[in-house]
Amino acid sequence: MVSIIVPVYNIEQYLRMCLDSLAAQTWKHMEILLIDDGSTDQSGAICDEYAGKDGRFHVIHKENGGVSSARNAGILAASGEYLMFVDGDDFIHPRMVEACMTHGNSGKHLLCTYTSDPDTWERLQKDGWKECLEKADRSDFMMLFYRDYMNVPFNKLYQTEIIKEYKICFPTDKDLGEDLLFNLAYYTRRRGDYQILREPLYFYRENREGSLSTGYKSGLFELQQELFGAVREFLIHTDIWTEENQKIFWGMYLDRLYLTMKMCKAYERTHPKEKRLAQLLRDPVWKEVWTQCGKKGVLNWKRKLKKISLKYYGAVNR
Repeated sequence: MVSIIVPVYNIEQYLRMCLDSLAAQTWKHMEILLIDDGSTDQSGAICDEYAGKDGRFHVIHKENGGVSSARNAGILAASGEYLMFVDGDDFIHPRMVEACMTHGNSGKHLLCTYTSDPDTWERLQKDGWKECLEKADRSDFMMLFYRDYMNVPFNKLYQTEIIKEYKICFPTDKDLGEDLLFNLAYYTRRRGDYQILREPLYFYRENREGSLSTGYKSGLFELQQELFGAVREFLIHTDIWTEENQKIFWGMYLDRLYLTMKMCKAYERTHPKEKRLAQLLRDPVWKEVWTQCGKKGVLNWKRKLKKISLKYYGAVNR
């Protein structure tokens, strides 16, 4: 059996579509744990409604603690051999759970493709789903990370025993990066190769409201350093700190830091009293990242232009 954990908080306008997609799954051996995280709209009542008409749905009502707290509550309650996560404002293909359970017991980590493009999703529904598996060695972690497979939890099948035995949980003191830290902890304990279901069987609602300025948060620059530090520690600890992974790592690290600086700059345009940009440009992390990118030969012309633009904003340590 598989346990599907759904964190729910004030998403009444989307929730029924999500729960209908779960109820329509072709795989029947599952429990669906709806974690109502202190919703103040009708989300909790909708959860109770579905639990009342379908025995696979179970509801846990709790005080608001954030999405990590909700997922952790679901983990504690899960009784399935496998775990999956679905966000309550998203929805999934009717065969997603079946596909994951069919291929997820091979000893390899299973990853699914996902999309936020309605046209892509509509085409999948119209043309049907064609099973296509891509395989990757465990040493290809950074390549998969670069392709956005490794951050999120909703495109993976997890072994419940591993999570519970090693008390792996989502950090509740973060509202960004917590998913990646959870996945790194899991893959540290359960090593193995990967297989990817190439069709996008998961539809997620991308936040299209945010701009560069509204997406910026205080401490984001430091968080990038923490997350990439955790990735590097994971690669070293699991013996895959290979030359290829190092190239991708340092290139991605530079790109993420630069994006954070762009967000900070856009934020300061609308918040002129904020003066963090100059301080961040003096951080010694730049020297390490530029040096390593040069050594690994990943300073292409786009990244060199980024350095020029940063020099325009202030002096970058060399």
